[in-house]
Amino acid sequence: MMRLARGARHRLRPLLAGTMLTVVGVMLRGGVWGLLITLPGLWFLAYTLLIAGSSDTDRKRHAELVRELDAYSTPAQRRDLEATLDRYPDEVTHELRAILANQAMAAHRSGIPGTRRC
Repeated sequence: MMRLARGARHRLRPLLAGTMLTVVGVMLRGGVWGLLITLPGLWFLAYTLLIAGSSDTDRKRHAELVRELDAYSTPAQRRDLEATLDRYPDEVTHELRAILANQAMAAHRSGIPGTRRC
């Protein structure tokens, strides 16, 4: 069940959009609008099938990366790391930057004193 849930995260938005558009298109099937709404809905549903799911090795690598980046806990350490990342193009560092942003937002939202990261 957990594997299915992880795979569904990436596919959820186009699946919901495709389902909604297809249902509305079928409800309006008597006119041209029904066809104009059903076709993009079917396109989203087909696109959902083409989205590749992440493998176990990708999830393990990402979890290890999150743990390693969590070691940069003080603001000075995070600034140094971000300065290092600024030397490389975003195509190379986008995953690291996304993890750091998620960690900063989670620390800010937690409301636990002393866990905020600036």
